[in-house]
Amino acid sequence: MWPSLMELIRGFMEYSAVQGKGNFPGFCQNRPWHAFLYQARGEVAPKFPFLFNIIGNFDWGDRYPKSLRLSELFPVIVSLCWTRCDGRLVLDKSMLMRENSLALAYPELMKELFAVALSVPNFFVSE
Repeated sequence: MWPSLMELIRGFMEYSAVQGKGNFPGFCQNRPWHAFLYQARGEVAPKFPFLFNIIGNFDWGDRYPKSLRLSELFPVIVSLCWTRCDGRLVLDKSMLMRENSLALAYPELMKELFAVALSVPNFFVSE
């Protein structure tokens, strides 16, 4: 069985934190999250076809494409993090899983998602 979108995001966040990029766009600054998933769907999903079902469809009724599933997950994502005074999220180290099973099962996927996030404006910022 493939991971859920929440499992994918959590695994990606933990992988990113291990790579030294542990702060993420916040709930109010969610455009980079949507851009990340949209770009991942276009660039990474062809190599990992199960991502098409995990990421799902996008709503084009705004200035940029929005993941229909992502908006429902923001409260859960925020619960795994501390919110900085600038609104960005920092992964709460006490919430880290002992081992990132998604990164163990799909190391190439995590590397590719991380590369996509690095290319999305304002996804990662300096600590």
